[in-house]
This record gives sequence, structure tokens and C-alpha cells, in this order.
Amino acid sequence: MNTVQQELSSFNTQTNFINGIIRDYNTLLNAEERKFFMGESSLFLVNTRESKLIESKLKAIDIQNLFFKTKAKLFKTAVININE
Repeated sequence: MNTVQQELSSFNTQTNFINGIIRDYNTLLNAEERKFFMGESSLFLVNTRESKLIESKLKAIDIQNLFFKTKAKLFKTAVININE
């Protein structure tokens, strides 16, 4: 059970990191869009920033899914331990 709890703690840390990365990519995208509208950037750079933001959001979803699967494993382990 301790191992599963440590795994959940690790997922919480990863979630905090990925949320920070998402905020940063969102800021970069907004800045690149402003530069584009002022004529100082290209659509390619805007699309690249947006692509990185989407990739980060997908990674956050993957981490969240792993967190929930691990949490389910914790509950299952707790039930098995209670029944023994």
C-alpha cells in the first residue's frame, strides 16, 4: 500500500509540473499570436506554439488517467487487505 501511495504522490508532483508547463506554453502562444498580428512572426511559429500546448494538455490527461488507475489500485489493495 505504501508503494501505491508513493506512486500517487509522484503523480501529484507530475501534475503540478505539467500544469506549469501548460501555463507557460499558453503564455508563449499568446505572445506569438500578438507578434503575428503585429507582423513580427509567422503562422508556422504560431502553429508550433499551439501544437506544443496541445501536446502538453494531452500529456496532462495521460498523467491524470494514470493517477486514477493507481488510485483504483490503492482502493483494491485496501479492500484485499481488509478482507485478509
